[in-house]
Amino acid sequence: VLAARGVNTPQQAHSLLAEQAELSDPYRLKDMDKAVERIRQAIENEESIVIFGDYDVDGVSATAILYECLSNQGAHVRCKLPSRDGGGYGLNEETVRSLAAKGYKLVITVDNGITAVAEADCAAELGLDLVITDHHQPRPQLPKACAVVDPHRQDCPYPFKYLCGAGVAFKLICAMEGDLSGEEMIWHFGELAAIATVADIVE
Repeated sequence: VLAARGVNTPQQAHSLLAEQAELSDPYRLKDMDKAVERIRQAIENEESIVIFGDYDVDGVSATAILYECLSNQGAHVRCKLPSRDGGGYGLNEETVRSLAAKGYKLVITVDNGITAVAEADCAAELGLDLVITDHHQPRPQLPKACAVVDPHRQDCPYPFKYLCGAGVAFKLICAMEGDLSGEEMIWHFGELAAIATVADIVE
């Protein structure tokens, strides 16, 4: 893994692995404050929440990270993962309508959603709120949602643009838990975030 990233000597490996660089404040991600506010509101009001992930390692890891955090905070939360052969990648209108019909009030996407413009419009029509967390490149038009958290947004000042989906989910739980340095959450969820980072081939 290290060699694939250009780390070719024991000295380079030691330098990288021994580094104790501080993690960036999660609130530097655009809309993080809005995401936290809407999720906390849902927990306080005992609303039904669904985490909509993806079927790859990054999406499953991101879903697990966020589910564990929200469950620990007392949220009424479920997970939905599409199948590679069935539902395909990302939100679709059929899923949005199904979730609304089942009484969910808030959908949080992880590792997808940044291009779900039509699906977000459909959700709004049905009274279903969306919080989007993703790491893929956005289109010129962002989905209309309560929050759109993606380091690749042109107006996002977050200094490191190459988080995977689980990395963005990790930053969200740091904000939810008030752990702005990430020092506590890294001990609980760092392994999942690391596995997702390697599997998704991001820096």
